[in-house]
Amino acid sequence: MKLMLPYTDEMVGSILSRACRQFGLKPMTLLAALTGRRLIRQSLVVTCQAGIAEACGMSLDEFHLRHTIARYAIAFTPEAQQERLWQGLLSGNSRSNFVVMFAPGIPKRRVHLQYCPSCTIEERRSFGESYWHRMHQLPGVTICITHRRPLVQCTTSIVASIPIPMPHLCTEWRECDVPLSRRLQISIAEWSAIAVAGFPGINRSWMNWYREQAIACGYHPAHQTLFSGFIASDLARFYGQDALAALNCSVGSNTASCWAARLMRPNAAGTSSLKHILLTVFLESGPCPARDATASSNTKKPGE
Repeated sequence: MKLMLPYTDEMVGSILSRACRQFGLKPMTLLAALTGRRLIRQSLVVTCQAGIAEACGMSLDEFHLRHTIARYAIAFTPEAQQERLWQGLLSGNSRSNFVVMFAPGIPKRRVHLQYCPSCTIEERRSFGESYWHRMHQLPGVTICITHRRPLVQCTTSIVASIPIPMPHLCTEWRECDVPLSRRLQISIAEWSAIAVAGFPGINRSWMNWYREQAIACGYHPAHQTLFSGFIASDLARFYGQDALAALNCSVGSNTASCWAARLMRPNAAGTSSLKHILLTVFLESGPCPARDATASSNTKKPGE
C-alpha cells in the first residue's frame, strides 16, 4: 500500500489522517494494511512502524528525520546512549521504542495541537488543504519560525486518535500566550528546529559546553553547588518565573537542586529537551552573573 507523498515537516498523525480520508478506511484497517499488525492506536508525533515509512517511500530512519519528533526526544542524551536508542528504534527493539515514546521530550495528554494561520492559508492556496507541522507541536514552541507570528492552539489533543481534522477545519482556537519576548520565542523555536533535525553540523558534548560557556560568561566554578545554583537563579530571572511555569519548567526557590542546576553537573540525565534548549538559549545570550560564585564559596558559615 502506498500513501500520498507527505508534505514538508508534516507530522505522522497528519499523514495518516489524510490517508484515512483518501482511502475511506477506518484507522485500524489502515494501520493493519500499512504495518501488518492489529494496532488500536498510533501516536500523532512518533511511530515505531517501518511499514508507515515504507508506504511513504522512505526508510524509517529518513521518516523519523522528516516526520516524527523522535530525534528531538533523545536530542540531548549522551552520545553513546543516544546511538543505542536510535539503532534500537530503527530495529524495532521494544525497549528503545518505549524509551523514545515516553521520553521527557514527548508532549503529554494535556497539550493541544498547534498551527500557524499563515501556513494554513498558504497551504490551502498551494495544495487545496492544510496539514499539521511537527515543528509546531514541539514543547515550548509558540511561534512559527517561517512567518514569525504566534501559533494558535486548537481543542484537539496531541494524544487524540486518527483521523484528526486538518487545521483549516478547526473552529475553536486560541493564540499561544506565553510571557516571553518575541526574540526569545524565536530563539527557542530555532533551537527546537535544530534539535528535531538531529543537530546537523553540530558536534558537541552538551554538558561540557554548558560549563565552558558559563565560565566564559564569568561564572566561577570554585564550588560546584554554588556554581550551578547561581546559574539557575540567573536563568530564572532571565526568563521570569511566570514564563517558566507556563512552559512547565519552573525553577522554584531551591535553585541549587532545580533542573537548571542539575544540568550544569556531570552526568546529568533524564531532563527534557526543552529544558536543555532553555539553558542553551540563556547561556548563548551571554549573561552577566548577578553574584560572584567564587566570593560566595569563600565565605565561611557561622561557627566555622
